[in-house]
Amino acid sequence: MVPGGSDLTFFSRMDSAASIPNAVAIAVLLALLVSGLGWWRGWLSGSGFWAAAMVGSAVFAGGIPLTVGLLFFFFAAGVMGRLIQRHDDSQTSDQHKPRTAAQVLAVGLCPAASAVAYAITQHPVYVMSGLSALAFATADTWATDMGMSSDVRPRMLGFGNYVAPGMSGGMTLRGTLGSLMGATALAGISILSWPLLNVWLATGMVVIGFGGALLDSLLGATVQQRMQCERCGATTENTEHCGLATKQVYGWLSNSGVNAVCSWCAGLVGWIWGA
Repeated sequence: MVPGGSDLTFFSRMDSAASIPNAVAIAVLLALLVSGLGWWRGWLSGSGFWAAAMVGSAVFAGGIPLTVGLLFFFFAAGVMGRLIQRHDDSQTSDQHKPRTAAQVLAVGLCPAASAVAYAITQHPVYVMSGLSALAFATADTWATDMGMSSDVRPRMLGFGNYVAPGMSGGMTLRGTLGSLMGATALAGISILSWPLLNVWLATGMVVIGFGGALLDSLLGATVQQRMQCERCGATTENTEHCGLATKQVYGWLSNSGVNAVCSWCAGLVGWIWGA
């Protein structure tokens, strides 16, 4: 159970002479700078830049713990993605294309909403909710990147048929361990920025983040849409292959849709865990 409120939002930490508009302006400026760096480094597309700026503005205005959590997720994901690419240039580049607005919003809206709710109510349960959603995002990203570097071919849900690296629902031991490491790292970094974080809440972040990544794999294997190239017959998640539009043959939920469902589930369970 989360103890009483904290005094860690930009609104409450600003000097008494400062106004709320000034605090919001600082949050927006920081979000634009971070998003601009992500776009410059090739981590974000043009639409992803604007989506990240909006999400970042809300999260940064919501306080130090969520700000630190978002920055850790963002920069760790960017750096790890590049390291994995260098590890094996033969891996498909689709996993490391610049993130679009849909991809950013899928994992960013829940932390942003939690940050706004905390800024308004000052109830720390919303910090737990937002950090839990970020724990999922970190776990899922690390699972994908570390799984892509594995020398062992992924199997559907870890025990089914072998699938191509990067295919949703495919799991490797390295990717699964990466997922657990990502959730643990997010909880660990939060210890430095959130004084109210205790063993119960930190454990919750790890469990929720890792569980969210497992749910992502389950949905990826069962309801996420699959496309087929009409030229070469390959199964893919992309809407284009071999220079032609692909045809949907299975599932109904997009990859961004799966991520959004898991992010909001993580945020909800985090809210319940901390209530």
